[in-house]
Amino acid sequence: AAQALACFEAVLAAVADDEDALYAAAAAAQACGRFDHAVTHYRALLALRPDHADAAIGLGVCLQETGDFDGALATYRAVLARAPELFPAVLKSLTTAARGRAWLRPSQLRRHLGLDD
Repeated sequence: AAQALACFEAVLAAVADDEDALYAAAAAAQACGRFDHAVTHYRALLALRPDHADAAIGLGVCLQETGDFDGALATYRAVLARAPELFPAVLKSLTTAARGRAWLRPSQLRRHLGLDD
């Protein structure tokens, strides 16, 4: 993953708005545990394609990994506002990234994700 990240970042140095390279660099950075790099690449991709659900979910996971739980929730809310059918994917990402450190009780989750009034 580290070699892939270096390759994709080399592509981005030449063509900063290459959507495929941005997504691949973000995923490779995430796989390497370089979550700050992944956040940067996911945000750059989402600036170009705000509807890229996979990038938004990846951003949420990486924000959790960096300790930005409020940012992660805001990201997940934005995903669900665009595509409520992605609730299972968001829930899986949120709980997987939490690795037992979930800051929300299950009864609070739907409210915090903006699904209950």
